[in-house]
Amino acid sequence: MKKVIFLVSLILTYNSILSQSQNVDKPNTSTINIIVLNDNGDILLKKATIGWITIGAFYEKRQTINEVIDSISNRYGVSITKPNLKGIFTYKFSFNNSLIVRQIYVAKSTTNDLPTNKNIEFRWAPKDEAVEKLKNTIPSQGEMIAQILDYPQVVWGGSFLIKRKNEKMISEQTEDFYPISAPSAYSISARLDNPIQNSVLFIVSNAHFYGNTKLTTGNSFSEIVNAYDVFKNAGFTVDFVSPEGGAVPLAYINTSDEMSKKYLYDSAFMNALKSTKKPSEIDASKYKAVQYIGGGSAMFGVPENKNIQKITMDIYEKYNGIISSVCHGTAGIVHLKTNDGKYLVDGKRVSGYPDDYENKEKEYFKTFPFLIKKTIEERGGDFRFSERGKFTLEVDGRLVTGQNYQSSKPVSLKIIELINSKNN
Repeated sequence: MKKVIFLVSLILTYNSILSQSQNVDKPNTSTINIIVLNDNGDILLKKATIGWITIGAFYEKRQTINEVIDSISNRYGVSITKPNLKGIFTYKFSFNNSLIVRQIYVAKSTTNDLPTNKNIEFRWAPKDEAVEKLKNTIPSQGEMIAQILDYPQVVWGGSFLIKRKNEKMISEQTEDFYPISAPSAYSISARLDNPIQNSVLFIVSNAHFYGNTKLTTGNSFSEIVNAYDVFKNAGFTVDFVSPEGGAVPLAYINTSDEMSKKYLYDSAFMNALKSTKKPSEIDASKYKAVQYIGGGSAMFGVPENKNIQKITMDIYEKYNGIISSVCHGTAGIVHLKTNDGKYLVDGKRVSGYPDDYENKEKEYFKTFPFLIKKTIEERGGDFRFSERGKFTLEVDGRLVTGQNYQSSKPVSLKIIELINSKNN
């Protein structure tokens, strides 16, 4: 059977806080909870009176870690193997001066099913949704979980102050998260007050068809994986956003191509394409660059989306980030405007898939809402391209564009070069 990775984590529930505030005043008490990740990267949540939380146990009597984890496993019907420590957090309660130690572990289970306890409602939730639900219970929950999921190779520490406000528990982070593990165990990160977080946002489309026809289309899988591989190998985090969120159509999948095959069978990567973020879920300050992915889908839904336009221009203007596009992905930048009302492409060298290479007799071409090269030139851009089958890379300040799927890797490498030069 397929392995399910379990992230065993400390989560604080309202009920457990009440019991702790009433019964605990010793500094050596502790809580362990379990976050379950399935093969798709979804997180297991259980329904409680206060909302969605994770399974776990509070203990004050002398017990071994394995005894506590076995107790949790038996209670909820979860089969867990050897756990690995991933975090130690302290909770100080302002209303009774008690201190609780919170522990996070990583473990595995031998089943892909939901727990067998039929008296509790369980569900799988994508990472971002799960973190948001946990934050809605007590903010510290989501903060700890997000940190560990973003940097799973690091053992983290930190502290929180728990208060009561209008009969509701609130949390205040009193110590920045810091790595407990040796620096060699991680390559990105150190503290949250001075992070070096290199994240890139890939913009993809939900359009399954060319316009209102039944002609199928999709996002270029080749462009996605070639760019994604470059960023991941450089230690970057890559997120996906689409106008509607959720699963996006894919095109140009070649299972004989080693790069495509590598990611086609990567469940975590494919799940990211299955559960792309909505614009409302994006924090522009997190990203150093955006990349508009090509494919026929790129002509529809993305270019005119005001929310995506705002995200892109915030990254570019507010946070000094980079805008990039490849092939038909360049359609996504034609409507972008700077704060002074000028088109982004005005006076800039730009590349993308040229109108000259489109098959103007085909039905797909007749559905295009605009032409990339023509529109960019009308808006003051200097559109450049080379002969078919060869890539063109244009860099004009913080605008990086490429002609075709062969440009995906060069465009991504140039983005990394520009980001590293700014970091240094």
